[in-house]
Amino acid sequence: MRYALVAFPLGFALCLYLILDREMSVSVYLGFAAIYVAFWGLVSLLLLWGAPARHKFLVLTLLAVTLLSVRFVDWDSRKPFLKDLFRVKEGMTVSEVEQIMGGYMTGGGVPLGSPGTRLDGRVVASGEPVTGTISYRHTNEGWGNSDWGVVTFESGRVVETRFFPD
Repeated sequence: MRYALVAFPLGFALCLYLILDREMSVSVYLGFAAIYVAFWGLVSLLLLWGAPARHKFLVLTLLAVTLLSVRFVDWDSRKPFLKDLFRVKEGMTVSEVEQIMGGYMTGGGVPLGSPGTRLDGRVVASGEPVTGTISYRHTNEGWGNSDWGVVTFESGRVVETRFFPD
C-alpha cells in the first residue's frame, strides 16, 4: 500500500515535468530541474517513512535519473536552440558566437551572411568592433516564431545573452 501512495504523486510529478518540458523546455534550466527533483525526492522520502533504506535509495535514484534524462529529449527545435544559446558566455567574440549560433536565423529570419556580420539590420565590415545586438530565432512556425535569443555585444565581446519566449 505504501508504494502505491508513492507511485501516484511521483507519476503526477513526472507527467507535470514532461508537460512543462514540452511547453517551456524547463529541463534546460538545470537549477529548476535540481529544485524539482529535490522537492519530489523529499515528498517521496516522507511517503516512504519507515521503509528500508535500499527502497528509498531505489525510488530516489529512479526519480532523479528519469527526470534528469528528459533534458536529452528534443521535443522540437526550441530545446536545442536554448542549449546552444546558453553556451554563449560573456566575453565571447562575434566569431565564437557564430560558431555556436550560426545555424539559426538572425533578426527577421535572414541567415547570417558573410563576409560581415548582420548587426541591427546592417552588415558590419570584417575587423570592425561590434557594438549592438544580434537576435537569433530557431523557427518560422507560428508556435515559436517569436522565440528570440538576443546576444548583446560591446567592443566586439558578448556582454549579455537573453531569451525571450514566444
